Amino acid sequence: MWIPPLVTEGRTVAEVGDELSGDLLGDDPQAAWERAAAAGHAAFAAPGALDRTITLSYGPTRGSAYCSELTADCVVHTWDLSRAIGADDRLPADLVEFSIKEVMPYADGLAASGMYAQPLEVPAGADAQTRLLALLGRRGKGEKPDGAVTVNGRIGVNNRIKGGSIGGGGGRRARVGDGRGHDGRARRALAPPGTGGARARQVRSPRPRTGPAG
Repeated sequence: MWIPPLVTEGRTVAEVGDELSGDLLGDDPQAAWERAAAAGHAAFAAPGALDRTITLSYGPTRGSAYCSELTADCVVHTWDLSRAIGADDRLPADLVEFSIKEVMPYADGLAASGMYAQPLEVPAGADAQTRLLALLGRRGKGEKPDGAVTVNGRIGVNNRIKGGSIGGGGGRRARVGDGRGHDGRARRALAPPGTGGARARQVRSPRPRTGPAG
């Protein structure tokens, strides 16, 4: 729901304010999600959207970078929620590979934010999904990481959540601290734009990408 006002309308997080606070799901959460997903897709698919500068809580970033971050965010939290409700948690292979490439440069910064466990070691020959989960302090099978949120004994959303609920905009989800990327620029810790807490960084220059972000 943050995507249209930020990407299409060019507003800042401060300008959106509390518009996305409160109950955003209503009586039909599935329909609400489908509307939000369609609106977000349309916003990023619009001509010039990926080259636009988007103003987030931590500063300006290029539309393509924001789209890539959100793509990885959705992939990882799909696994989280699938585990939480006992559903099939196998992720599409192409999205897993895309997310590894996206997250790899700043995975250590996520742990430094205090909101994620340290990346885990994986055995030789581990599949791509196991490697992605390990980058974010998650285990696909066996013992859960220390401090993981659980639902009915299963691993839930972010490994360490402080004072926030999933899905709430305007700072209601987990704050990300000051995680920094491989080149010293602060990175968003896979959380929505209204969470704040991360230092402003420079607009990322375009780089070749594969996958759904374009």
